Amino acid sequence: MISKLNRIHVHLLFCLLAVIGGTTWAFQKIGLKDSLPLWSAGMRFLIASLIIALYLLFTKKMAVSKEVVIISALNGILYFAIPFGSVYWASVYLPSGLVSVLAASISVFALLFNRLFKGTPATKGQKIGVVMCLIGMSVVFGNQLLIQGNVIQIVAMIVILTAMLGSAFITVQVQSRIKSLPIMTFNSFSMLSGGACLLIFSLFVENGNRTFSGVSLISLLYLAIIGSVLGFSINI
Repeated sequence: MISKLNRIHVHLLFCLLAVIGGTTWAFQKIGLKDSLPLWSAGMRFLIASLIIALYLLFTKKMAVSKEVVIISALNGILYFAIPFGSVYWASVYLPSGLVSVLAASISVFALLFNRLFKGTPATKGQKIGVVMCLIGMSVVFGNQLLIQGNVIQIVAMIVILTAMLGSAFITVQVQSRIKSLPIMTFNSFSMLSGGACLLIFSLFVENGNRTFSGVSLISLLYLAIIGSVLGFSINI
């Protein structure tokens, strides 16, 4: 009975994660209409990390160690700063549907890295899942997969794929240690380091409005609270 309830629980969380993952692309695209890409991504993770940190401090569940800080910093750079900075930047030039399909390549890369570094072959279920994921998004966003093929769009696509490669690598590395880490502290520190890197880099390469109001503010809060705090917590 307990096992059956656990399976139902996992399936419900999976469905919720799918809804969150699907809506974040739209909110991200909408929010970028009047805000800077890297600055927006950095603020998203900074807000999310502070929300989690305040919760941990309030409940006295913050667990800090040298291992957590080091792994969180690496995860923040390779899983948050580089991939999401790349995705936010590329979203300015590519349709959100195409961006989501390209970002899904992280699943393929993760399976390949598991095979290369751990000798763990993909299961039949994993293979089917990845194929269904790619087909499903291709069908849903089919009308957005065609692009003009100019140089900046091709570069944007290459940047996303490269970023997903790095993200998949750190995911596989962290995967073996995730059970021994304080999850919420790890999540908070990862987003803090990733967000800080994005904000600092933004100051050097981006010029423009750094405030949020109206649609951009709603988008930022949705992405920080629902997309990051809730979404990544369920994912981990």
